Amino acid sequence: MDMQKIERLASAEAATILEKFKSNRNPSFPITYDENGLLYGDFNSQFTHRGIYGFRVEKAGRSAVAYIGKAENDNRLRQHLLSQNKDGSPLAESVRTKHNKIKLFITDGYNVALCLYSNPTFAKASLSCIEIATALKAKEEFKSLFPKVAHWNVRIG
Repeated sequence: MDMQKIERLASAEAATILEKFKSNRNPSFPITYDENGLLYGDFNSQFTHRGIYGFRVEKAGRSAVAYIGKAENDNRLRQHLLSQNKDGSPLAESVRTKHNKIKLFITDGYNVALCLYSNPTFAKASLSCIEIATALKAKEEFKSLFPKVAHWNVRIG
């Protein structure tokens, strides 16, 4: 098997995903909270997403993807957006990092949006491969646009 071919394909798919996440042609879902910290809008259909997701941040005319993750129709996004476990119970404070980052960025004047990408042929291994390739590329782009801000994918790269 040609590993270089896999690397090239993963890199190309990652570039496509990031372009969609930054494009107005791809649906995104603005994230806002009310004064009590409750999420505005109905995200129930997004909670069951299967594929790659990202959080795009925008400020001062610059836009980049601050985080890339994968979801397997498992309510993973509920944790990030609502700070709730899959069963609806509150997350422990130690695992609320993405939720806290979203709120911090909004407080700091960023617009934050959820972006989704799905491919019906994703299997567990390909989804993980594409997640990593996309996170690495997103992190590189993010650092060039927001050099003083930490990217949220800390365990990758």
